[in-house]
Amino acid sequence: MGKVFVFSDGACLTSVRRADGRVSNGRVGPGGYASVVVTEDGSCPNLITGFVEGRSIFYIEMLALVVGIEATPRGSEVVVFTDQKYVVHFMKRFYRRRHRSCPSGWDKELYDRFVRLCRRRDVSFVYHSVRRCNSGKCVYGEGCFFTFCHHIARAQMYRMDIESVLEYRGWYDLVGD
Repeated sequence: MGKVFVFSDGACLTSVRRADGRVSNGRVGPGGYASVVVTEDGSCPNLITGFVEGRSIFYIEMLALVVGIEATPRGSEVVVFTDQKYVVHFMKRFYRRRHRSCPSGWDKELYDRFVRLCRRRDVSFVYHSVRRCNSGKCVYGEGCFFTFCHHIARAQMYRMDIESVLEYRGWYDLVGD
């Protein structure tokens, strides 16, 4: 079985970017998430989106990762692209120490789903900045779905019609029906 790539992003209406560039995620609000699952040859992109009410950006970002990984075949090699550095750092420590309990600040149910999925697949995480994609400096070129996920997650956050966003941006043919 070849590699499967997961691009995921989340957006929360109450998350605020501070002056130092970090996102303040203590507050809760409506949010949206998007994940695109793509096979190694770039075929069959699968779009998974959703709306969440009353959750923090941290929860929504993790939910985007979980639903993306859930859409991959069991036992597959999965490469997840995320703009959340804490996820990449946590997973490096997780694999070293094999955490048994939920870290503080994490939703227990979501954490358990996340750990269970990572144990059933060979999952690696890559930090990827949406700013790099938007500036045209993306190292993954045309095959990168990260900006796509970012815009779809924001559209979900505002409860916009996904079909019209796909059509407006010229992305309708990327994900098919």
